Amino acid sequence: MKEEQQSCGSMPPRWAEAVLRSLLEPNDRDIIAGDLIEEYREAVLPARGVVRAHIWYCRQVLSFLNAGLACQTISRWLSLFCVVAGFTVNAPVYTPAPLVAAFLIIVPLAGFQWAHRTGTILGGSAVALATAAAMFVVWTVLVAILHRHHPPFGTYLVPLACAIIIGTAGAAFGKRFTRKACCDVLSLQLS
Repeated sequence: MKEEQQSCGSMPPRWAEAVLRSLLEPNDRDIIAGDLIEEYREAVLPARGVVRAHIWYCRQVLSFLNAGLACQTISRWLSLFCVVAGFTVNAPVYTPAPLVAAFLIIVPLAGFQWAHRTGTILGGSAVALATAAAMFVVWTVLVAILHRHHPPFGTYLVPLACAIIIGTAGAAFGKRFTRKACCDVLSLQLS
């Protein structure tokens, strides 16, 4: 039974491995992912079984998200949004238009920046969505504290869906214009 568990679960979940690779710098992807899979197969899976080993692997992936540069990227863009939000909600006449404009600019830029850095669209989309979610938390808290008019909370799913779309578009451009791709284009033009 134990051999059967190892053969069907000798690899961690594919989606978790894809997320891990999207969070890492290109130079570190193979080394870190390989070391993690090796530990998964040799130590964790035999000791814990398939389900608990999968949970362990997902927790390891999350630790890279928490400690990684993704949080720095998100916090930089969130800081910019907080500045815009601070001016907007304290204006004599409140209108959410500047916040919406900031959202439509910041989300694809966050996706672009992360995909440009890592070369992965999935990572860029994830960072863009996390940035959008953080912006909506800030917006909601500010609006609630200051008793400003806001749309029903159920409608916040629509902008988050839009964030996935525009964040992925930004990430696609970011991946297309990675440093390596730009250098390849320049070298082709110079020859």
